[in-house]
Amino acid sequence: MARGRYAWHLAWRGMRRHPRTSAMVVVVMALGLASCMSVLAVFHALTADPVAGRHGETRTVMFRTKDEKPDPLRAVMQASLVQQVVDRLQDQTLAAVAYGTTRVQPATAPTDAAGDAETAVMFATSRIPAVFGIELLRGQWWTAADDHDGSPVAVIDVATAQRLFGTDNVLGKSIRIDDKRFRIIGVHANWAPALKFYAQNRKQYARGMAQVMAPFSAGDGVDMQMGQMSCPLGNMSDAWKQCSFSQLWAYDLDATQRQRLLQTATQVAQDFDKPPPGVTPVVYQPSLLTVREWLVLQHTVPDSVRAYVWVALAFLALCLLNAAGVLAARFLRRGAELGVRRALGASRRDVFFQHLIESGSLSAVAGAIALPLMLGAFALMRTQSIPYAALIRFHPGTFIALCAATVLTGLAVGVYPAWRAAVVPPALQVKQN
Repeated sequence: MARGRYAWHLAWRGMRRHPRTSAMVVVVMALGLASCMSVLAVFHALTADPVAGRHGETRTVMFRTKDEKPDPLRAVMQASLVQQVVDRLQDQTLAAVAYGTTRVQPATAPTDAAGDAETAVMFATSRIPAVFGIELLRGQWWTAADDHDGSPVAVIDVATAQRLFGTDNVLGKSIRIDDKRFRIIGVHANWAPALKFYAQNRKQYARGMAQVMAPFSAGDGVDMQMGQMSCPLGNMSDAWKQCSFSQLWAYDLDATQRQRLLQTATQVAQDFDKPPPGVTPVVYQPSLLTVREWLVLQHTVPDSVRAYVWVALAFLALCLLNAAGVLAARFLRRGAELGVRRALGASRRDVFFQHLIESGSLSAVAGAIALPLMLGAFALMRTQSIPYAALIRFHPGTFIALCAATVLTGLAVGVYPAWRAAVVPPALQVKQN
């Protein structure tokens, strides 16, 4: 304990004796840490599993043809096709999902009143809460019978209930989705996965998760905006026959169930896309993708962000090399002092520990300065017109990562200079000085 306090005292004196080089090392390391951690925080936000914590895997079905390369557009199909697959596999945790934004307002509001055109709406079959793990706070979800009948009922989240009615006690009240009236039968918790993985057309980064949910078939006649296209739901009129916007999502299926799902999807797709006589039919070969694979296929992490990660790591390495060089030069200038200490009985371990504490202390100061710099970088990035700006937030995990990076940086910077100082031959230094 006494040796530790003495080593800390010597390290503190060493930092005060060379304020310029100490400031240089701190600034260089702080800039490297702040830039690297800012980029890594963005990269982590884009690569984090949005459904982490669930014991099973959530998968989506891709209706690609044989020998066709994976394409995100092949995961979205016509409403009637995905509905048929769900109807044939009632024993599986499977849901058809159509997601978009449209106008939602209380049914008592005037028809021509300006509603919120950006309310996130999800039309899905009755197993959607089990597939996505959505918690119900009050009321009930719709049933398979509601799915079959297209019952105009809805489950909304707490925030939307407060916004529309000023209270979350909204059971029995009615809303209009687009121009269609729906009765509220339940209120679900605010469900906000890190990425909106169930969205298409580059909408994974958008704010506002599924705020209003209703039976899949009840969406017939509702006009929704989905990325760059606008589609009415239902069994597809002739005018919208080529408009594909619905997905199949499954949860916690075993190998046998996955095989049945693929076989059923293949059969339904073949029957749905049956060509005229004399025309060679398209051979479908559907596949299942996990959420992670689905996001990778959609290039959720832009190539520019991957490039920024490498640039930030290279910049941090350059900063560490510069800091290590400055510390090595400073420590070796203490040759006479170190020689006397060694001659008086100080071990190499004592000298090494002293200088490692000094470099570690400088690294800790750099980490403290890097924190506000990183927060400033987050604020600056959120003001930019980048699609994933809303995901850039400071989390406790980011702070823990910064602390760990600070410790590792201090060790990386200080080990070599401290070792060089510890191996100074004491007799030679005393003789030369």
